[in-house]
Amino acid sequence: MTDSAAPRASYSLDGPASLATMRRWLAGLRDRGVFHADDEHLRDIQLACTELATNAIEHAAPPRSVHVVRVTTTAVLIEVSDGSPSVDVARRTPDLHARRGRGLNMIAILARRWGVTRRGHHKILWAWLATC
Repeated sequence: MTDSAAPRASYSLDGPASLATMRRWLAGLRDRGVFHADDEHLRDIQLACTELATNAIEHAAPPRSVHVVRVTTTAVLIEVSDGSPSVDVARRTPDLHARRGRGLNMIAILARRWGVTRRGHHKILWAWLATC
């Protein structure tokens, strides 16, 4: 389950064009010491956030945003919130010929834990991601 603490940092998602800027924002947070991660783990964090954010952009109503909520010495808790109250999230068995549908399976591999919850009228997809 996610922590109810106020986010350390938040980034508003405006659409697909904001994903590259979001990845640079995450790198900037790391560079400013908001969380510590080597380059390999930063790429995993960026990939996981991109997948969660893409799902929010493609399948949910605005407002959409990414939050760095908690930081430990070995992990960071990322939340992606959207304006959809539904917590129905479909993790599919990937078809070898399908061009899509692997995002949540990648999250399951990259994250120590992940899940979905509702906060008020918003859905929150969250993931604990390793930083070392």
